Amino acid sequence: MSKIASISPEIPISLLLILLLSLPFKGNSQTVNGERAILLKLKQHWGNPLSLQFWNSSTEPCKWPEILCSGVSVTQISLQKKDINGTIPPFICDLQNLTRIDLANNNIPGEFPTVLYNLPQSRQKYLCRPNSCGSWPICGVADAFSPYELLQWPKRPDSESITNLSNLEHLDLSRNDLMGKIPSDLLLLKNLSHLYLDSNRLSGEIPRSVESLKLVEIDLSGNALTGTIPEDFGKLQNLMDLSLYVNGLSGRIPMELTGLPHLTTLLLDDNRLSGSLPSEIMSWRSLTTLNLGSNKLSSKIPPSIGYLPNLIHLDLWENQFSSQIPPKFGHLRLTTLDLSSNHLTGRIPDEVKNLVDDSSFYNNPGLCVANPFLNHSYFRFNRSVRSDFGNSQTVNGERTILLKLKQHWGNPLSLQFWNSSSEHCKWPEIHCSGDSVTEISLHGENINGTIPPFICDLQNLTHIDLANNNIPGEFPTVLYNCSKLQYLDLSFNYFGGQIPEDIDRISRLQYLNLGVNTFAGKIPAAVGRFAELQTLFLDMNNFNGSFSPNIGNLSNLEFFRLDYNELFLQARIPSEFGRLKKLTYLWMKSTKLIGEIPESITNLSNLEYLDLSGNDLMGKIPSDLLLLKNLSSLHLYNNRLSGEIPRSVEALNLVEIDLSKNALTGTIPEDFGKLQNLTVLKLFENRLSGRIPMELTGLPYLSTLLLDDNRLSGSLPSEIISWKWLTILSLRRNELSSKIPPSIGYLTRLIDLDLSENQFSGQIPPEIGHLRLAFVNLSYNQLTGRIPDEVKNLVDDRNFYNNPGLCAANPFLNHRACYSKPPNSSRLSPRFLAMILVLGVALVLVALLIAFFVIQNYHRRKHARYLVTWKMTSFQRLQFTESRILSSLTENNLIGSGGSGKVYRIAINSSGDAVAVKKIWNNRKLDQKLEKEFLAEVQILGSIRHSNIVKLLCCLSSEESKLLVYEYMENRSLDRWLHGKRRSSAVSEYAYTTKVNQKIDVYSFGVVLLELATGREATDGDDEHTCLAEWAWRQLQDGNSIVDALDEGIKEPCYLDEMSSLFKLGIICTGTLPSTRPSMKEVLQILLRGGGPP
Repeated sequence: MSKIASISPEIPISLLLILLLSLPFKGNSQTVNGERAILLKLKQHWGNPLSLQFWNSSTEPCKWPEILCSGVSVTQISLQKKDINGTIPPFICDLQNLTRIDLANNNIPGEFPTVLYNLPQSRQKYLCRPNSCGSWPICGVADAFSPYELLQWPKRPDSESITNLSNLEHLDLSRNDLMGKIPSDLLLLKNLSHLYLDSNRLSGEIPRSVESLKLVEIDLSGNALTGTIPEDFGKLQNLMDLSLYVNGLSGRIPMELTGLPHLTTLLLDDNRLSGSLPSEIMSWRSLTTLNLGSNKLSSKIPPSIGYLPNLIHLDLWENQFSSQIPPKFGHLRLTTLDLSSNHLTGRIPDEVKNLVDDSSFYNNPGLCVANPFLNHSYFRFNRSVRSDFGNSQTVNGERTILLKLKQHWGNPLSLQFWNSSSEHCKWPEIHCSGDSVTEISLHGENINGTIPPFICDLQNLTHIDLANNNIPGEFPTVLYNCSKLQYLDLSFNYFGGQIPEDIDRISRLQYLNLGVNTFAGKIPAAVGRFAELQTLFLDMNNFNGSFSPNIGNLSNLEFFRLDYNELFLQARIPSEFGRLKKLTYLWMKSTKLIGEIPESITNLSNLEYLDLSGNDLMGKIPSDLLLLKNLSSLHLYNNRLSGEIPRSVEALNLVEIDLSKNALTGTIPEDFGKLQNLTVLKLFENRLSGRIPMELTGLPYLSTLLLDDNRLSGSLPSEIISWKWLTILSLRRNELSSKIPPSIGYLTRLIDLDLSENQFSGQIPPEIGHLRLAFVNLSYNQLTGRIPDEVKNLVDDRNFYNNPGLCAANPFLNHRACYSKPPNSSRLSPRFLAMILVLGVALVLVALLIAFFVIQNYHRRKHARYLVTWKMTSFQRLQFTESRILSSLTENNLIGSGGSGKVYRIAINSSGDAVAVKKIWNNRKLDQKLEKEFLAEVQILGSIRHSNIVKLLCCLSSEESKLLVYEYMENRSLDRWLHGKRRSSAVSEYAYTTKVNQKIDVYSFGVVLLELATGREATDGDDEHTCLAEWAWRQLQDGNSIVDALDEGIKEPCYLDEMSSLFKLGIICTGTLPSTRPSMKEVLQILLRGGGPP
């Protein structure tokens, strides 16, 4: 018989159940030994690495740091950064309950490990490819294969597709050479939250049916996708980032997309989208980046764009937008604006032209300005070049050349408008100056042939755009004969070989884009001899030589891309680059850079965007780098930079900072708090220490904050409640302590929260349950107490793991019940514990009984003495007695006092319900007539039933005083919230007229609206005899501007319309005649419409 069975029968059965539930369940020792043998075999297969030193035959595998169990069975293996070099063996799947494998950041060779297909289907939730993902639950193989290693979707030996992975949450197959269609059922995976298929060669349509309602990010850019954007994308209510740029998508932008409330980034540029831009986009309140460039969008630019409060990047270049630029654009805080190459007309509004420079409006011949600015010298070529001849012979000759060009390319269907019966200057792909061809724009037209020499017979040709086609061969030196060529875009093709040493023979080039091809060898010195070059893109090629320091001679260069050339020979950043005084954008990501960042780079005073990430740079960040006042984006992540982050920051236009994955030390600069436009701050995987600066809480637009894997200490400031736009917060693997501030629960846009592996203590704030989190991790802390019901329903048990002090009301997975015995607690026998518990309960009951009788006797005597003098008149059904009220009129319950009496808050039952009691002192000279009038009026007020009037419950009177008992309302007076003062100044119409009717509450609400709009109090008019309502009416009657009447403390240009509407509605609600006032239902409808009164 067990010990439990021998417990005395006097012990309650509920206590017996508690003790039974607290006993641990013991697993099968055979399972433990079997899984330990598999893991030790795995360690041996990988050559017994030192990083797995705790794996031995004498300890339980569930206690090894890299292993997580459910019960006694292994469910997770986390081997990130363990210096593993061997392959993944088939016997790893002998761990039958394995749900997660994390092998990120190791040196595992070979192709995709298909041995993992042997995992039970229901367990394929977490799968990581080496060097491709972190500790999030993802299936990632981004950048994992050479371009010719993976040419189709990975398939299982039994031909089942990837869409069988029903628990898949994160899929990253970007930057490979995948071909064919996207599986039709891929977007039916209901747990999918992140999808990255960018930079492949996928074709066909995007699947139309979408049921992956948890999707937060979709990136299908840089493919050859066709068809329209699925309307079902409008169902993705959690979607934040949608990137479909550089494809062949057509049709309209679906109206359904305007219903995505959390969308922050929308990139649809370089497609064939047509139609208008929906005016309903004003619902994108979170949008920061909108790029629709290089499409065929038309009609007017909707003024509603001006109401997107967080928009900072807007690109609508190279479309067919017409009419005027909406002045509402002036409300935006834009750092990037490009409206060039459209059909815009009229005057550039003064509010808009001050936002950015002249290049934003280039190539809109119908635009004009009151005071012309700059010189229209953007990288788009100057269209003022005119033909020297315009006769019919020229027209026919150029049309013949173009038709010959079409025939040379095999008469592609995309050039269907090119025929001998129409004017070639009206063909969509052709632009003329006079009657002569100056531009050929064949972007994404599926051209496969080479570029013929006779293209230069078009003698006034200045612009050639052949990007995003399938053109093979070496660099087309036949273009040397195009003597007027200023703009050349050959990107996203199959050009190869070396760039010619004499490429500078195209001497007038202002724009040269050779990106995303297969050019090899070195970048010749001739590239540095383009005297007029403003834009140079050489990114994503196969260069295996070096780049010339002569690039520093390009004195007019504004945009330079050399990123993703990972075959380059190692090289330092030339100090000559410091001479590029006009440079605004510099991308050199993943270009095999070594050495230090030269100090000369701080001479680039016009620099806006700097990306040197993914290299092997060492040394300190130049001390003056953050003094560049035009800098808006800084990316130095994934290098070997050391030392402190520069303390002095004057780059106040910064929107993004990414210094992650370096070896930076010191503290986070307090000056970062000056960056009022900052939206993204990434400092993870460094060696930063100290506290999180309080100054960071003053960043109003911060959306992403990643500080994980550092040595930060101290507490998390409760002032983070000001981060209203924050969506991602990761503080994992630091030394942060103290309590988790409840204010996190008020960050309404937060969807990713990781506070794991710190020293947070105390209870989990239930406010976190208010959030719509897609990911949360609070594991490996020192949290205690009960897991709030609001929180545990968000995610699964792993997110609270290894907090020994936590418990749950209804235990799930590895967490104990709150009433069960915690691990390693007292070893007293269950019988002895039960006896102590029973004795303790008995003592408490005796004490309570004694106290009860003493208190009851006291109240009985006091009640008998006190009741004699009081008379009660009730107007409602009461849940209390008069003795309850009278006995509670103590100083402890006093909440206010005035000239005529005092106000008490009195609890009427054990549930905490309360009433408000106003004690009025009698005037002994009050005659009997006035006494009767008072009682009659109290009788009337007691009979009123109105949702906006506090109920009078009863009246108690004596010779000395009277008591009015009201329904108690929490949160004090509205005036206290509006004006922060102790006295009440809220004025109702009853106070002025002494007449009661159903429109009194409308009048009172109107006064509140006027207080909100003007900042004045209800009695604050022109003089002591004028109230606020009368003063507001007089403002209108005298013809004064409403704007002048508004509260200076909160009056901002972007909210003037809403504040003025509020002022007008307040005036209507305080009309002199009650019959002219709207009902409260009508007032509500006006406010919900967001506008003013009709």
